[in-house]
Amino acid sequence: MVDKNLQGKQQNIKDLMGEKNIVFVSRKVIALMSKHIGRENAISKRNVFKHFFGLPENFNQYQQTFIWGKLLSVVGYIRRKTKCFVICEHRSSDYYFYVLKGQSDANVYIKQADDRIRGLRGMQARAQKAVSEKWYIKVQDAGKKYALNDKKHIKELTQETK
Repeated sequence: MVDKNLQGKQQNIKDLMGEKNIVFVSRKVIALMSKHIGRENAISKRNVFKHFFGLPENFNQYQQTFIWGKLLSVVGYIRRKTKCFVICEHRSSDYYFYVLKGQSDANVYIKQADDRIRGLRGMQARAQKAVSEKWYIKVQDAGKKYALNDKKHIKELTQETK
């Protein structure tokens, strides 16, 4: 006899992977999130995963990362296209999901957005630096030397820049 709960979890994975459209999957996520209104009622990332797919330990790291990427794209869709504003907040050692309820919840998201904007501005500056310092020359050189198996040059290219 096949476990009905397991069949449902396997179906959720198929749905998330594109066999169903994003609206269908969004409805499932909104149904879950209807029980997690406000920061005080947040659900952990692990419990979201467990709800839809079973224990994370049943998947390798690549599978977990892939599934999370898809699920987060659904959460983004919900945030953009519906009146259900779900956020993900990092607390202690886990991430928590909840629907915004009050201004303090909104402030958490606003701070996250400000941090992302600041990060994007840093990347804009880095792009300008890449052009002004002609980083592409190092990439071309690395490509030539990589063909000769010069690991030292590749290592130099992948070192962090300031």
